[in-house]
Amino acid sequence: MFKIAALDLALKKPAPRSIPLSGPRASSNDFYAAYLDFAALELKLLVKEKEPGGYSGRLWYQERDGRDCTFLNASISSGQAAVKIEHYYKGNEFNYTSAWKFLLCQKLRWHDFQIVKARFLQRRFNKKQLIRTERIELLFYLVEKELQSPNSVFDPLYLGMQRHGRRWFYHPDRKEHEAHLKLVMNSLVATKDLKLKDNHLYVVEPKAMATLSQYEREERQHHDSMRTASMANRLAGALIGVTVLGLIVQLIKWYFGSV
Repeated sequence: MFKIAALDLALKKPAPRSIPLSGPRASSNDFYAAYLDFAALELKLLVKEKEPGGYSGRLWYQERDGRDCTFLNASISSGQAAVKIEHYYKGNEFNYTSAWKFLLCQKLRWHDFQIVKARFLQRRFNKKQLIRTERIELLFYLVEKELQSPNSVFDPLYLGMQRHGRRWFYHPDRKEHEAHLKLVMNSLVATKDLKLKDNHLYVVEPKAMATLSQYEREERQHHDSMRTASMANRLAGALIGVTVLGLIVQLIKWYFGSV
């Protein structure tokens, strides 16, 4: 059975109570957290040990911490139980929601391939120049996020990772780019489009909507002016062309009339 085999493999390297997720300690991670998920019953078991004829662990009901419990192999093999395994490996986390996929990926050491791939992509990303965000562009982004999730708070570090992905954090120019984001956000605080909260968190103020509306009006006026100027230039060119053509006709008439 795939489920039993997956749980047995995961229990060979059980996760500790406290899991380091960053820093030097996380780089030596190589352990698993295995769960049995009975979605229809709203039960979830963190598997800790193998018992005769089953598995024991900590049971949650409706995401609330419950009590120690043991499930027999028969109930695990039923269609109601789904095996979910988290693999913490060298500062990374790999999630599996299928027992057979977990076994296959461990056999092929898919996690090592993913780490090599991530390092290659990071090196390639590090060669790219980070484009600095313009003030109005950033304000548009923050207002859109506020509309999607009201009462949002922002900070330069989280914002940089949101906009450019996790690799941004490891870019050699990250700190300089982060400082630029902070400077832009502080300028928006000065114009009361943002408000600084708790010394490092920013929230969108109602005035931001008025600023964006004014910007869009000015952009429309600018485009209208450009179109008007372009049309005037085309009309002037046409008039000049007609005038030149008239002069040519007059010269031709004068020449042939004098012959």
